Amino acid sequence: MSYTQVSGDELEHLSKRLNKIWIDVSIRSDIEALVKEYENSGSYLKSLVTTFKEIQDKKVSNTEMVVSLKDISTNISKASIFIELQCLVKQVREKIVMPLECFYERMKEAFVEFPKDEMTLEHSLERMVLHDKRIFGEKMDSHNYCVCRSSKEDDAMIECEACQEWYHFKCLGLDSDNISSEDLNKMGFFCPICDFDDKLTTTKQQNEIRNKRPRMEALENLFSWIKQNITVRSKVVSLIVELYEDGAKFRSDFQETLIKYNSEGNISETDQDKVLFVLRILEASSINFTKDREELRGRLRALYDK
Repeated sequence: MSYTQVSGDELEHLSKRLNKIWIDVSIRSDIEALVKEYENSGSYLKSLVTTFKEIQDKKVSNTEMVVSLKDISTNISKASIFIELQCLVKQVREKIVMPLECFYERMKEAFVEFPKDEMTLEHSLERMVLHDKRIFGEKMDSHNYCVCRSSKEDDAMIECEACQEWYHFKCLGLDSDNISSEDLNKMGFFCPICDFDDKLTTTKQQNEIRNKRPRMEALENLFSWIKQNITVRSKVVSLIVELYEDGAKFRSDFQETLIKYNSEGNISETDQDKVLFVLRILEASSINFTKDREELRGRLRALYDK
């Protein structure tokens, strides 16, 4: 059965009448299914509009309801055929759907690439958020190393000549099967942090990986836009907010408590280990802390050059 516009009230009345007379079972089922869609979609859209108003009136927080664009789209599609629900459909489209669609366009400014499928994007962001929570929660006295920040030693590894940090071949894109122990001794390896001129292939490869991550400055702009324009959040919006807030907190913490400069504005030798630790965390993060990383590397280089 297909309809352009029907009245939910009339449909419900018809359904009740059909129960009193003999009629083809399939037709009766179709009518009853439409009545159910009318009731369910109407309730769903009403709850969205009510939540939107409560958030605007500051009666509830916009983190208390996270919506799915797929669910909204499905219910709008079902509700659109009912005359009584047209006003609700219009409100949800204008107040909730359109800002969220605009949000996906804004995402392109922060993310070089991201999955277009909402569910795949959710899973990708969930992994990023969980990864960064682990990374940002690491302590200086942990026994983690490499850009993967793990303690695993089940792979070939190489030590940075400058900072003595150990790195897995696999994480650097090196093939241990094609490099002899003699070659290792001649490599003169510097990690992506200490290779200040970005000369080594391993550094260039790591730079390419980092540059595909969302830049912190762009995430900050996106976060500000979300606060001003998004009332009812989707799961994707909530995850991006969480990703940014975790990164911002880590940056604030290390700027306030970890990094201390001497009177000349350079890093003192006593702060070297702290700075290296922060740089290693930044290197491992799902976020590209471009400015922070380059500033700290510059100060570290000045210390090495003394």
